[in-house]
Amino acid sequence: MKERICRTSIDILVLIGLIIFFGKTSSSFFHIDMESEGGFFYTLAVFLAGWILGKTTGGR
Repeated sequence: MKERICRTSIDILVLIGLIIFFGKTSSSFFHIDMESEGGFFYTLAVFLAGWILGKTTGGR
């Protein structure tokens, strides 16, 4: 159980890191204003992390 929680938290950190990384790179690549687009990527990251956490801690 403990091992599963550790693995899940690492997965979440990697996922958030990837989303932030892609958010920053796509913003600079497409010349998008980070103020408006950054909020969307961070919201998405938080939503996905919460969903994964809920799924794994729920055990289903």
